[in-house]
Amino acid sequence: MKWLLLAFLFINLFFKSIAQKPVVDSSTTLVAGRWPYVAFPMISNNGNYVLYLTMNVPAGSNTLVIKSTSTVWKREFSYLESNNYALAADGKIVVFKVSGDSVCLFTLRTGEETWLLHVNSFKLSGEGANQWVAVQRKVPENELTVRNLTSGDERQFNNVIDYTFNKTGTALVVRKNDGIDNNKTQILRWENLITGKEKNIWQGKKVYSYSFDDSGRQLVFIAEEEKKESESKSVWYFKSGMEWAKLKVDEKTALGIDSNLIIDEFAPLFSHDGNQLFFGLKEKPLPKPMSDAARVDLWNYKDLTLQSFQLEEVLRPKVLLAAVGTADNHVIQLQENQENIIVGRGKNDGLAVVCTRKGNWTDSWWTDAIYSTMYLESLRDGSRKLIKSHMAYPMRPDRVTFSPGGQWLVYYDRAERAWFSYSISKGISLNITQNIPTKIFDENDYEYSKAQSKADAVGIGGWLIQDKSLLLYDNYDIWKVDPEGIERPINITNGYGRRHHIKFRLALDNNKEDNIISARDTLLLSAFNTQTKLNGFYSKILSLPGDPELLTMGPHILYAIPSQLFSHSLATATVLLKARDAHTWVLSSRNATSAPNFYITHDFKTFSQISDCQPQKSYNWLTTELVHWKMQDGKASAGILYKPENFNPRNKYPLIIYYYEKHSDELNDYPIPSLSYGPINIPYFVSRGYLIFVPDIYYKIGMPGESCVNAVVSAAHYLSQLPYIDAKHMGIQGHSFGGFETNYLVTHTHLFAAAAEAAGKADYINDYGSLMYGYGGAGSSSQFFNEIGQGRIGATLWERQDLYIKNSPILRANHVTTPLLMMHNKRDGSVPFSQAIEFFTDLRRLRKRVWLLQYDEGTHTISEKRDARDYTIRLCQFFDHYLKEKPAPEWMTVGIPARLKGLKTGYELDKSHHEP
Repeated sequence: MKWLLLAFLFINLFFKSIAQKPVVDSSTTLVAGRWPYVAFPMISNNGNYVLYLTMNVPAGSNTLVIKSTSTVWKREFSYLESNNYALAADGKIVVFKVSGDSVCLFTLRTGEETWLLHVNSFKLSGEGANQWVAVQRKVPENELTVRNLTSGDERQFNNVIDYTFNKTGTALVVRKNDGIDNNKTQILRWENLITGKEKNIWQGKKVYSYSFDDSGRQLVFIAEEEKKESESKSVWYFKSGMEWAKLKVDEKTALGIDSNLIIDEFAPLFSHDGNQLFFGLKEKPLPKPMSDAARVDLWNYKDLTLQSFQLEEVLRPKVLLAAVGTADNHVIQLQENQENIIVGRGKNDGLAVVCTRKGNWTDSWWTDAIYSTMYLESLRDGSRKLIKSHMAYPMRPDRVTFSPGGQWLVYYDRAERAWFSYSISKGISLNITQNIPTKIFDENDYEYSKAQSKADAVGIGGWLIQDKSLLLYDNYDIWKVDPEGIERPINITNGYGRRHHIKFRLALDNNKEDNIISARDTLLLSAFNTQTKLNGFYSKILSLPGDPELLTMGPHILYAIPSQLFSHSLATATVLLKARDAHTWVLSSRNATSAPNFYITHDFKTFSQISDCQPQKSYNWLTTELVHWKMQDGKASAGILYKPENFNPRNKYPLIIYYYEKHSDELNDYPIPSLSYGPINIPYFVSRGYLIFVPDIYYKIGMPGESCVNAVVSAAHYLSQLPYIDAKHMGIQGHSFGGFETNYLVTHTHLFAAAAEAAGKADYINDYGSLMYGYGGAGSSSQFFNEIGQGRIGATLWERQDLYIKNSPILRANHVTTPLLMMHNKRDGSVPFSQAIEFFTDLRRLRKRVWLLQYDEGTHTISEKRDARDYTIRLCQFFDHYLKEKPAPEWMTVGIPARLKGLKTGYELDKSHHEP
């Protein structure tokens, strides 16, 4: 009995300690963008050290952590400016800048610290044998000190504006004022770090941008000469050994430039072989309109591009690529205004793929006048060879790849849902995936694309050396494909992924630019199980048949790429870094109850933790549970149920259902606490005692609203049977397309006690003819969105008026009984503000309980923290009143007059107990 009593006391104290944790609060700086997390990892070339930043520690600043990978040794330096630190190539010295004006040179072997004061900025040289650090000082003003990290030798420059090292660390270019005549003249200076010789290579009005070639011996820059009356720019070239930079292109010498184009300040680049200079062109500014001319937009039905889109292009003119050889001054314009260009690398650096278009691609599905044509272009003379015409637009850069040996170009055709190889020497295209029996197009994208029979590819894994084959993905497995089409495709993962519901992708080092694979390689594969949501790694010896070998799988997020997950945001935060000279890797790991932290591994079976940042332990955090249930149509679905850390199954909890497409892949993700910028912030509300459920929604073409009802209402009925769910206090919230779904739900069910929607549409018919500035381009027609995009109607307004009527909540406004909080902003470019006004005024006319929030600085979401904090408070007060039966605030009961906008919040609870 004594042991039982002690155990009871221990458990009781444990639960009390959890219950006493504070909630995540919108008034704290921790929520307002100050939540601690680890970021910006580095690993030394020998794998002996890992470096990273702990952001927002201390509050408002960052801490640099340097950690040994083999011992317990660790050093920390606080008050860093953002990610302003660097590791020398030899792994011996770390350079970093702290808040204020101090830079430290920290020697890893000895722990010696050398501090430099009054510093504006610093830069490290590249991979050279002798590394240098350049430090620009405030005192003396704009003085630059360049120090050799090996010998300690130093050199000084005065009046420095900007500076940069070449990749090899053998040269430094300094841009400085001349120090006389009020510094109206700039000088570009070349410093040879090997010989110590220095020289001025250019002098004039201004230098805008410059770049070295890969060898570090050549420089290209954009300048404006002092003698020029106008602000015309020119392209200049310098090579080590020359006495002075050479003018390559200006308005007079640019024989190949269209007279309507001028040189842009866009950073120039070298080709990979160093024989050509690439620079940007843009249209000359148009003359001012005539004073007596009418300012009228002329919309013509013959225009392939809507006037709205054209006006946006005038405001943001496109920068076009041009080239000039280092050995001559012949200028080639490589790109026209409505063209995209993808430049080859390595043995293909003299070639580019150019995709032309006419009009806006969001109209391409209904008119044959808008299509893409693909050409192979020579960067030497600008000549082009037709690859394919009348292709579906748009063409994504990551869906086009040159083979490393220069024999092939491989591209994906959306209309044919197939990969094609193009022989560069023979000029012949071949469908290389026609013998793959599984779908090689993205099943997630296909759900949007059923109505148009076009879907994007899953993706490319990489090329094998010598151009013999490449690796392509289907939704689950990896295929080795012969670009010549002679050998049949081989499923190198042996169908294991599809059989076990695992999506395999190559796990690639974040630092690696090209993924060139040897036939003898053992591939490291990222794995994500679509049913259990486990994530981890497998390995596969490319040359051997059979199943891949399991390394590790678990309830966490280790590494993933977007095509593995419906929730693409999960993949953006994954890290995988390899030490250059050792088989040591750094990666991050996280789950719902453990913040992302860095680990090292040598075999992807065992992992050693490097960082330990766990800010959620100080708050009433959350847990996740994967829930399966049958929807109204009898089909199965899944969703995530978020519970507070101090959850007690004997209590009754209010429930909020949040929805947007599918999110069950996020079961093991770590949600960042924040303010609600549109979507509800889950940790904030769960911490305050709400249960949040996020269901997967499966859509039927033509019935987006009904599909939401099918998932959400069935989920609510299923969850309401659980003993800890307060079935009388269930609410819903959605943003954007989820906002439309909220509007649809409140007009088709009386199940919920409260509803909140943000930036959602209410009228499919009105929206069909509107413009969108956030989806598919600037000022494009919403017809694309509604017919074959996320709107999923699958037909025109005239073909299926019944579907547009059925999916317009505004036509059933009289059926609303649920109190509704709306948030929509006048500057919303994705969903017109008029959609909210229509729905609000109609509900008001019907005497329904409805409120509308409009933030002057907001767009499709809320951008300003003060506005997001306001919305978070009001959203919480709204749900607290209807789902927790707390008193209503005055902004709900008596409102806020327009004349008191910005003067009165109305947060105060209504003590007179007026009903909202």
